[in-house]
Amino acid sequence: MGDIPEHWTLRRIASFSPKITNGWVGPTRDILSESGTPYIQSLHIKSGAILFNRKYYVKPEWLAGRSKIQVRRGDVLLVQTGDIGQVACVPEEFEGAGCHALIIIGTNPRVMTGDYLDVALRSRYGFDCLKSIQTGALHPHLNCTWVREIVLPVPPLCEQARILATVRASTLKQDQAIATTLSDVRLLREFRTRLISDVVTGKLDVREAATRLPDEIPEVEPLDEGDDLSQDEESAEIKELVAEDAA
Repeated sequence: MGDIPEHWTLRRIASFSPKITNGWVGPTRDILSESGTPYIQSLHIKSGAILFNRKYYVKPEWLAGRSKIQVRRGDVLLVQTGDIGQVACVPEEFEGAGCHALIIIGTNPRVMTGDYLDVALRSRYGFDCLKSIQTGALHPHLNCTWVREIVLPVPPLCEQARILATVRASTLKQDQAIATTLSDVRLLREFRTRLISDVVTGKLDVREAATRLPDEIPEVEPLDEGDDLSQDEESAEIKELVAEDAA
């Protein structure tokens, strides 16, 4: 970790977290619905944020009896299986949402804010800590018990706020560039879809252009917009890993 200011402390996550638990690890086939309460999964945790572009919902009455997997503003979510190191703090808009196969960490706000814990775990030191405790090769996995033991530097709350402000200011340009790039990719995909539709329906005549095509066209890898595993296969895989942890 290196040197830290003398008035900071080093503390285990478990010492300032009243809640460290797993999201729902059962099958999703019978619980997902077309509308209801947002249901956050590992595919939504990207680049330090919850990107709910692929929308999954569960019925409020199903979630009501499972308070353990409901997230609150300031909770920190960790991808538990797969892309280890993806972390996000829950914003106000996802207050009360459900959570699938993620590690949920709630903090004592008198010691550490969720926003600061999020940044700390996404730092190089935090990332190395998470990678050092992962298990599995084909399907990397985090064990809640070991996450509790990660030691982090804890500055006073006023300094946590200043650190957050500095980090956000320094990453603003990168965040804007990423947002612009993602928007461009989305527009290109929309253009591709519209172009294919116009060709198939005959709105666009490509016969002349087709005569100029080479005899052999190199194959291009398709854009992968899905997961390698179906939702139920992923749930079964995660449930097995969590059962191993418990054992």
